[in-house]
Amino acid sequence: MGAIRQAAIPRTTVETFLSQAECLGERPFLYFHQDGDWRCLSWAEARDRVLRVAAALAAEGVRPGDRVALISQNRFEWVLADFGIHSVFDVAPEISTAAAAITKEQAP
Repeated sequence: MGAIRQAAIPRTTVETFLSQAECLGERPFLYFHQDGDWRCLSWAEARDRVLRVAAALAAEGVRPGDRVALISQNRFEWVLADFGIHSVFDVAPEISTAAAAITKEQAP
């Protein structure tokens, strides 16, 4: 996988995210509910997860030009996976779970 470029002036959503993560570090990125408690994910933790997604895709042999579909329930991990995919490919096809359900029912 090639290095993810961090421009002086971010040109993409991923570059903007990475730039903000660099600046905001341990400050809260988002709060989520898990196991009956509210938890905080910092910008630095979110950045690490995004870069792990990108590295995992590259390790599996996924390269620019390949297609990756992201199908998920409405949850915060979707954003992290989406940014990870974008950081490798620049474009991620987005499929809502409603569309996935229709497709599954229509499949032979």
